[in-house]
Amino acid sequence: MMGVILNERQQLFAEEHHEVTLSFLRDRNLSRHKFYDAIANGFLVAVKLYDESVEKGKPFKDFSVKYMQASLYKNTVFPKEKDTLTYIHPYMSLAGISAFWEVM
Repeated sequence: MMGVILNERQQLFAEEHHEVTLSFLRDRNLSRHKFYDAIANGFLVAVKLYDESVEKGKPFKDFSVKYMQASLYKNTVFPKEKDTLTYIHPYMSLAGISAFWEVM
């Protein structure tokens, strides 16, 4: 998994909103033990992009879901490409076969 570098403000935000990851797993009946690592990078990407975004008026939980879904999908469907695919572009459908992958 590629690392996401967060500044101090982003690190504090991630700590304060960590429950979002647990809620994501719980809402989908996914095991924390088995799937936490699969969504963690997406969560951190969401923290970084939310902090740098003009979409801050949108609730972070709603903003972050698309990144955690993409990270889960990438890490469970395409596990061999972990270091090349970071997340699915948020404006593309996860179900779309020709989804746009962006390298971070």
